Amino acid sequence: MMKKLLTICLIMLCAFLIKAQTTYNFTNCGQTGYTCPSQSQINSEYGSSNTLYNQVTSTSGIQYWTVPFTATYNIEVHGAEGGQSNNYGGSGSGGVFI
Repeated sequence: MMKKLLTICLIMLCAFLIKAQTTYNFTNCGQTGYTCPSQSQINSEYGSSNTLYNQVTSTSGIQYWTVPFTATYNIEVHGAEGGQSNNYGGSGSGGVFI
């Protein structure tokens, strides 16, 4: 009985560790310009083979996702390069990674 309980605990621990190392990659869902992606673009981008499948919703173009469980998360953000200004002759920024 103890051996069976220990085996179940080890399986649960391994499942937790695997889940804790899951990567979630959010994108612009193919939308460019100043408008945000629609729910259908989000559904298409995060299809059944994606870790975000059926987890992202859109309201007014904002993508919403609920964290699946309490843990420590590392968040990386890549900002887009700015466009060239026709009014002032300047070029856009090179983007940023935080």
